[in-house]
This record gives sequence, structure tokens and C-alpha cells, in this order.
Amino acid sequence: MGIDIVETLVVVSVGILPWISATVYRLKYPSQDFSYPMPVQLAVQFTQSIMVILVLLYVALNQPLGLVSIGLSFSSFDVEDIGLINSITTFVMGSIIIYSFIMLPFSLYATFIHKIMKKETDLSKIPTEVFSKYSKYRSFWSRIVFLIQLLLNVAAEELLFRGYFVILLGEKTGAVFLCTLISIALFVMAHLHYGRSRIFFYFWYGIALSWLTLSTGNIVWAISVHWCGNFFYVLKIWKSASKESRQPLVKAVADEPFQ
Repeated sequence: MGIDIVETLVVVSVGILPWISATVYRLKYPSQDFSYPMPVQLAVQFTQSIMVILVLLYVALNQPLGLVSIGLSFSSFDVEDIGLINSITTFVMGSIIIYSFIMLPFSLYATFIHKIMKKETDLSKIPTEVFSKYSKYRSFWSRIVFLIQLLLNVAAEELLFRGYFVILLGEKTGAVFLCTLISIALFVMAHLHYGRSRIFFYFWYGIALSWLTLSTGNIVWAISVHWCGNFFYVLKIWKSASKESRQPLVKAVADEPFQ
């Protein structure tokens, strides 16, 4: 099977160019404030994610294997046998374990630098832009809506970088290794605005998610692992934001003279 040039151009235009363009712009103007009001931010992210997902689903449904061509398969879990709740629990618990193994080298490195070398690492710090972007979700329902949007964003990324480039293009061209390298490179480029010091992290993350996708033949695992990782990262941000919001109140109470 050959590559459909028009199909590839559409996928790149809808999926790759917006991410790469945003990254380049943020790197070019690092001092500019890119934070938007919460409704605007959600609307933009929702629209972009849905567009990417719909385009990739359309592309997949026009392939001989349908959704399986981009790795969307639930055949590894028989929901009728073990039940929906058990299936979801298996995915979540398995994803947490896999994500823990992916993060293990960086956790050991950060621990060594912090405990032995008595220094801080960039990996342990939350980028200012990311903190500003996610800390604004303070109410319960705004966080629920955000986590749903986060799932859509992760699904769009995985269907694009792993489903389309690794599985579909890898199968069409027979050059799975080359397609995987291209996928990882694009994945790293799309996250460069989080800091050049994190390049190796995203490179390793891309390798791990690509290996997981190829070894299972199922993109659902990569989506689940990726979402769990982002979920715990966002929880860390919300916890830090909650502490910061309490500090002025604590200081005000401490400074107030006794009546």
C-alpha cells in the first residue's frame, strides 16, 4: 500500500502544523503572556482536539481495516466477560504501573540530584506557563470539564503521533522504524515550549509510548498511560496552587494583632 499524499497533507495541516506553529511562536516570544480566560482556553483546546480526532477517524474508516488501522481496538479485553468496570479498572491500574516504569529513570535522577548533590533539577520544577494555564481551574466542575478535555487532547495526540504515524504509515510504507523516529521527533517538537531541558524526557516518553503501541498493537494503552501521567501532573499543579492561595490568608492572620 502506498501513501495517500492528500490524506497525509490534511492530517499534517490539521494536526501537526498548529502544534508546531504554536511551539515556534512561544519560543520566539518567551516573555509574552499566553494565558487566556478559562472558557476561551477550553474552547480552543476542545476545538483543536475534536478536529484532529475527527480527521483521523475519517482517515481510518477509509482504510481496509477501519479503526484498527490506527490502533483503535478493544480486542485485548473482552468487556462482556470481565465487565465494563473491571475493564476500565484494568486499563487505569495497568497504565499507572506502566507510567511509573517510564518515569523511573527520571525519578531516580531527580532523587540523586536533590538528595545527594543537594541541587534542584528543571524536571522537578513546573514551568510558569503550565502553572498559569492549569492553576486557574479551581472549582470542582471546572476541573471535571478540564479532565474530560485533557482526555480528548491526549487522545488526539496519541491517535496522531502513534496511531497515524507509527501504525498506519508504518504499515503502508513498511518502514515502521523510520515512521516511529519521525513520530518521536514531531512529538518532541510539539512540546519544546515546556523547556529545552525537557527534550530528553519527551524523547524517552515518545519512545516508550511508541514501543507500547507497537507491542500491543493497541493505541488505547498509550492513551490511558498518557492521560494518567498528565492527570497526576495536573494534580501536582492544583496542589501547589492551593498552597499558594492559602499562604496570603495565613500571612494575614499571622500579622493581625490579637484582639
